Amino acid sequence: MAWQRSQAALSVHGSPASTSSLPARRWDDTLQRQLATIRANLAVLDAFFARWRHVFAWSPPRAGTVAFPRLLTGEDVAAWCEALVTEAGVLLMPATVYGDERSSAEGRFRLGFGRRDLPECLAQLEAWLQQRYPAGGQPTAGQQDQR
Repeated sequence: MAWQRSQAALSVHGSPASTSSLPARRWDDTLQRQLATIRANLAVLDAFFARWRHVFAWSPPRAGTVAFPRLLTGEDVAAWCEALVTEAGVLLMPATVYGDERSSAEGRFRLGFGRRDLPECLAQLEAWLQQRYPAGGQPTAGQQDQR
């Protein structure tokens, strides 16, 4: 399975390549803006996962901008991520690509939240979820074979 970066990838926002040449005040402003984005995104993620607690288990990370939520539907997480990128254009990486057996067995996927466009990406994800799980967390009839 070939994983490609999607226009709506939920991944870590890269730092500018020339950060070492930024004056200290400008660097501080940049850092504060990024921290504000991360804090706002955590609040958005908390609300999102509260609405979808029947589909996901969510624990915010202690540090950093990457989390590994758990898919609770019993579906294969790699197939689920493949369907998500194919059908909705949202890229989430299954834990299987990182070779962590425990996280793979638990149905975890990687979610980065350092980007300013996270709310828009989550809106795309949520629209897909509403179609896939209209009856409280169980896949629709066409999705059953992917378990």
